[in-house]
Parts: sequence; structure tokens; C-alpha cells
Amino acid sequence: VGCGVGLWMKDMALEFPLTEVHGVDLVVPTRRRRPRADITQCLPFADNTFDYCHIQLVLWGYQLNAFPNLLDEMIRVTKKDGWIEFVDMD
Repeated sequence: VGCGVGLWMKDMALEFPLTEVHGVDLVVPTRRRRPRADITQCLPFADNTFDYCHIQLVLWGYQLNAFPNLLDEMIRVTKKDGWIEFVDMD
């Protein structure tokens, strides 16, 4: 989530070639084929889809009161024993 132009996704795909990598962003560059999605709304994925979810550099883009919905949505699409990682700057 918050994949932007997809550099992190590309790095992950190269590091783990047997892994399927998906990405969404609120704003998607015109030449990219990724879904546009607002993490505070319903993501375009079924419940319990992912083993690992990574959300990067989105804290500046949402109001503080949006974070309960954001976290609920990340939990919804992550498998029971999966991992959610938030990466941002101070």
C-alpha cells in the first residue's frame, strides 16, 4: 500500500522471484497497471489474501482519525499469521 511508482515492489520481486507482488496507491502513475485504492476504504482484495503487507510513506497523506479504518483494512486483507509492516519517516 502506498506503492507509488513501484520501486519497492520491483526490489521485492527481484529479491524473492517466486513471490507474487501486488501494489495499490491512491494516485497511480499513468503508465502503471496497478489499481488505485484508498486504504481507508475497501481494498480490491479478498479477506485473508496476503502473508505480508507493506505500507510505506502514507502517514502524511491521511488525517489521524483515518488510521483506525486504515489499520482495520490492512488486518482484513492479511492472513491470520501474516505480517503487517509500516514504514515512514519521523
